[in-house]
Amino acid sequence: AGAGAATNFTVSQSLTAIGVGSGGVVTLTPSAGVGGGKSIGVTVLNMTGGLLDLTNNNLAVNWTGADPSVFLTSQIALARNEGAWDGTAGITSSAAVTTAGLTGLGSGPAEDILGISGAQTVLWAGQTVDGSTLLVKYTYEGDANLDGFISGDDYSTIDFNVGTSASGYSNGDFNYDGIISGDDYSSIDFNYAAQGAPILSSASVALTVTAVPEPSACAFAFLAAAAAAVRRRRVRNSSGLPTIAAMR
Repeated sequence: AGAGAATNFTVSQSLTAIGVGSGGVVTLTPSAGVGGGKSIGVTVLNMTGGLLDLTNNNLAVNWTGADPSVFLTSQIALARNEGAWDGTAGITSSAAVTTAGLTGLGSGPAEDILGISGAQTVLWAGQTVDGSTLLVKYTYEGDANLDGFISGDDYSTIDFNVGTSASGYSNGDFNYDGIISGDDYSSIDFNYAAQGAPILSSASVALTVTAVPEPSACAFAFLAAAAAAVRRRRVRNSSGLPTIAAMR
């Protein structure tokens, strides 16, 4: 979308690139109900002064080259505008404008959010993603793991990271100000009580892994017990990542 141009997507999209120039607006129209029914999957995202409005939907950036995490986060923070969601540029949610901080856009790498890496792939919100994919979801502010609701898992995340050098929404920086502080606790505390129905993605998660030899019955029992003891989500410090201005 060039200067002043508007593009509306009414169904989910899997694209090579999206470019949004100054004054341009690209909108993924709202899903029925509480949201989560549509998504955009893209490899190159070029934001140069325009708006990408996810309304109440999802975004998966399957990037190549330099890690665009800092760039993506900065674009969300720009549009979020300290919770008003009225910024004139960036990645926004027009659905969050009237919810008074209850909902917004959560984000994080699939490696942390979904616990996948390497050759593993997951069907997330209708998009095939791997561990390096950056995920953005319309959800309740405070939903660190982007599962569509606030629970004890999200409290565990912010408790683990507060007071450390960790940053990023998926680590507990729910207001995108670069630090994890009392303001983020205020968000999760208020929204935990105020949240409604879970905002779920339209597609179920399906994990793809490389086949391995079948273990013996004893080995299988040991592995199952070990797997149950391992926490699925891994925390990653997203600070210090390079900024990228992707070109269309």
